[in-house]
Amino acid sequence: MINGTVARPGPFAGTRNVVPGGAGNSESEQRASASPSRRASVVTPGSARRLVAVFALAACLIFPARAVGQERIDPMAAAVAQSFTMIEQSFVDLAEAMPAEQYTFKPTNGEFTDVRTFGEQVKHVACTNFAFFSEIEKKEPPEGCGTGGPHPATTKAERMTYLRESFAYAGRVLQGRGRVRERDTSGASIRQSRHELR
Repeated sequence: MINGTVARPGPFAGTRNVVPGGAGNSESEQRASASPSRRASVVTPGSARRLVAVFALAACLIFPARAVGQERIDPMAAAVAQSFTMIEQSFVDLAEAMPAEQYTFKPTNGEFTDVRTFGEQVKHVACTNFAFFSEIEKKEPPEGCGTGGPHPATTKAERMTYLRESFAYAGRVLQGRGRVRERDTSGASIRQSRHELR
């Protein structure tokens, strides 16, 4: 009992209900002072810290903060990367499977005029990849892709390197378009970019 008041346990852990009058009051006064409308709760320092922690947690759950450097993914770039991955895999595997001596193959039966050899077609695809994705980056595309472009590749090994570089470049461009913040992906292929765009 302090200054004519009695401290009783409150409804929350760490709080006390202070009832005016205490043990010396009459029974009717004690009943009236114990009614919920006349009770005063005193919050102890420990319970105040718990309440602040609960409110802080609730605020975090209601208003989640965006992580620093979080990247937003463009669904269009993700969809293009997924489709382009299948093209890359099919074409690179096909170009790799063709023997080097068959890179000069050109269909002759039927009505074929001005068709590319297999090796020229590989080089054409590589040049076209560079041209298309250069335009996306607003850069000057290589000229003459229809006739092989400016790259000097002539052997199967050189054309395969050129082809892989073109798909890696496409992957970097797609990744840069698919994310708000650019990341270093030197040498990344579209296959790698597709996984990162998921």
